[in-house]
Amino acid sequence: MSPDSVEARCPGAGFVLEDGTPRAVSGDFTKLEPWVKKGGAVCLGSPWRVRFPELPAGRDYAGVLTWSPPPPYAPPAGVPTSPTALKARKGSAYVFRTTRLQYTAGVVTAEDAALKGEARVALARVVAHNERRAHARRWSRCWAGA
Repeated sequence: MSPDSVEARCPGAGFVLEDGTPRAVSGDFTKLEPWVKKGGAVCLGSPWRVRFPELPAGRDYAGVLTWSPPPPYAPPAGVPTSPTALKARKGSAYVFRTTRLQYTAGVVTAEDAALKGEARVALARVVAHNERRAHARRWSRCWAGA
């Protein structure tokens, strides 16, 4: 997926940071890359709605979006790696920061919004456990199950 294919909109009050100064952004779907390359992007009063070609309906993200391209991936010496595998391991330049509570709620809802009771609690515990033990995650990993 090309970074310039990702679009976002803020149904609340959206702001991007440009040269240290917040600037209001439109509530319409707009390319995300130009916003976050200048600084962080935040949506107040509502989560971001983010979409890309493979998920045209989009998905909600409650947090701050920033830009930080990952270093080039170098496969281990002597390990044959296909072009597809190399592309998958590249990672995303988008970084999404949120609270553990918002992350857990978002993953549980994305996995199975219909879960109720103990099953929902159990899934939330697994998600929170995995998040606490994970290394720094790139945004693309959050979308892996989308």
